Amino acid sequence: MAADASYGPAQFRLGEASLARQKFDRALAAFEAAAGDAELRPEALFKIGDTRERQGQHRQAIAAYREALDLKPTYPQVRAELCSALLREGQVEAALAECRRAIREQPDLARAHYYLAFPLYRKGLVDAAIEELRAAIRSDAAFAEPHYWLGTLLAERGDKDAARAAFGEALRLRPVYDEAEIALRKLGPAAP
Repeated sequence: MAADASYGPAQFRLGEASLARQKFDRALAAFEAAAGDAELRPEALFKIGDTRERQGQHRQAIAAYREALDLKPTYPQVRAELCSALLREGQVEAALAECRRAIREQPDLARAHYYLAFPLYRKGLVDAAIEELRAAIRSDAAFAEPHYWLGTLLAERGDKDAARAAFGEALRLRPVYDEAEIALRKLGPAAP
């Protein structure tokens, strides 16, 4: 009996819906079922990695991302998420390499620039981290997190006016953003 061709895609959609509702066990089961479809396998592994990452299971996420990349070596979105998971595991050099490769594969991938800022910052390369956050914003101006982190780094450097503008933009894009609101309050009002 031939397998139903709609099974894999249906399981993938179920996995996405479950992940959106933070039903992680259900999402994993659905993505694992979808991974049985050879055409969906790289994307299903990507989603398994994302689900594991959201559960704080960084090593399992790394394994899933790497397996997806074994099947589809040019997959910059997976590389960017792999960078983030590697960084959470303290693998700064590996994170740098994956983010840089993702950017080579897709120069306008905002998440790759955003994630690259963190290992650069950890290495003390604050100016380079700021440039990567700005690149993320150029790639996707509606992505609130780079604005927030740009504000954080600018405030750390003492550029309070630019930091206020960055935090303000983060709040404009995501009106409920506690970290940005707190950071803006800590800076106080702009000088007259």
